[in-house]
Amino acid sequence: MLQVLVAFLSLASFAFGADTDSVYRVGSGVSSPAVLHKVDPAYTPEAERERVQGTALYSIVIDKSGRARDIELMSPIGYGLDEKGVEAIQKWVFKPAEKEGKPVNVRAALEVNFRFPGLFFDSKAEDHRTAYNEAIHNFSVSERKVKAVESINKLARESYPPAMSVLGQWMIEGKEVSQDVSGGMGLLKRASEKYDKHALYVLGVFNIEGQHMPADREKGLKLLRDASMHGSPAAQLYLGSHYANGDTLSPPDQDRARYYFRLCAARGNARCQFELGKLLSQAPGENKGDPVQALAWLELAHEGSMKDADPLLLKLRETLTEGEAKRAEKLKTQLVRR
Repeated sequence: MLQVLVAFLSLASFAFGADTDSVYRVGSGVSSPAVLHKVDPAYTPEAERERVQGTALYSIVIDKSGRARDIELMSPIGYGLDEKGVEAIQKWVFKPAEKEGKPVNVRAALEVNFRFPGLFFDSKAEDHRTAYNEAIHNFSVSERKVKAVESINKLARESYPPAMSVLGQWMIEGKEVSQDVSGGMGLLKRASEKYDKHALYVLGVFNIEGQHMPADREKGLKLLRDASMHGSPAAQLYLGSHYANGDTLSPPDQDRARYYFRLCAARGNARCQFELGKLLSQAPGENKGDPVQALAWLELAHEGSMKDADPLLLKLRETLTEGEAKRAEKLKTQLVRR
């Protein structure tokens, strides 16, 4: 029996645009909205089968008519649950916020919690994950940037590895915070010891390129392989490119290149899809080419706005039969795991 809980978080934003369509924050004469009718989102079959639990966090505007609009996903769960959350929120009805007795638009942070009663759930870890994703999302919004940096600092002090990794890199670069290379490296190393994929990736590149430390190619490759194993698409792309091209110490290894490109391509990375499609588009029998699968990957890369894929895609389409093109189209739905 699944359980779907819905709760408002702090309401916050700013007034912008013309007065007729300004978006306000609650307080200073602006009342809070209230839920009049809600529709609970359902679990997807995949999420229910895997017993997925988590919190999807959204930023929404509740407009003067009492409907949600401008829905932004700030902290995803995956398995199709984020989309289910949006579908449900769009059906909600609110009593709108008011200013001077008139309805106004307000921005709200809204979380949708998916839980299975009786099944263990680490709420503290999920709170950290949600707060981190919210901060990363808000970092790109100028009006929310200062608060986002404060949140990353707070999470790093609480030893949350992804925040330690981001703050460490900022400190090394002197970005958003005062430059402190030694302190930043320390944070990256602490995060890597907790298997944070971004920290492992950054330290791997530093070791290979000799940044902030003596160059150590083998140690760098090991760190990158660890980062890849923990799901870093940047590390997977780096390793795929490394093995595709080779270097002065080792020749190209196309099997390894395809392996690493496939990892991030299957997660929807358009650059990896292009690189994998490029490798597989070679003639059959030549380095294990597979033009049908190549076409599927290149079309996925094109759909992901990877313009580099277009010339090769057009050339490959000319060489395949209509039946092969149909097989590639069907294959596309099986290649990517969302």
